[in-house]
Amino acid sequence: MDSPALAIFDDGLGRFGPLTRTRPIFTQQSGAVSLRQRIERVLGRPASAFNVPDPLANVTAAHEPKTK
Repeated sequence: MDSPALAIFDDGLGRFGPLTRTRPIFTQQSGAVSLRQRIERVLGRPASAFNVPDPLANVTAAHEPKTK
């Protein structure tokens, strides 16, 4: 049986102010790794899709082609 796909969702509603104006929260560093890497390690599979607020979609899509 295949593992379900992992999609990371950033709704833009967090209270992280200037940290999230130019990139999604899951790209922020948390110690030695990003929040995305931490999520992928805990769940044991890579993210296959990303959902970010509209203002960040173009920036994120340049690095992650599966961004919506």
